[in-house]
Amino acid sequence: MIALQQLNLTGSYVSKLPVQKDVMTVSEVFQKAIINESVVVRGTVNRVLPEYTSKKGYKYQQFYITDGSKEIKIFCSERYGKIDVKVGDKIIASGKYQKFYKEMEIYGYCSEIKII
Repeated sequence: MIALQQLNLTGSYVSKLPVQKDVMTVSEVFQKAIINESVVVRGTVNRVLPEYTSKKGYKYQQFYITDGSKEIKIFCSERYGKIDVKVGDKIIASGKYQKFYKEMEIYGYCSEIKII
């Protein structure tokens, strides 16, 4: 379970952000993360794949990030917005660590990915 830190400014709810120590490298995700649990990962975009549209018409972005040692696919829904990533961008992404067919990936919302 990822620890979250809630921020309140002027008494109103703003957002929940991951506590910095919970952000993992790609290698740490493979070593420590539990399949089907939420993770927060940082890495550098090393491949951008074409946008994917499901049979129901839902749109997804897909790309790979690396920490210089391992790489993992980020598969994200455009439901709440897109992210303009390109090779070389450093990002932090959160989502569900899962196996899709024979490949491990992180599935989440593109709008929650941050370019750092």
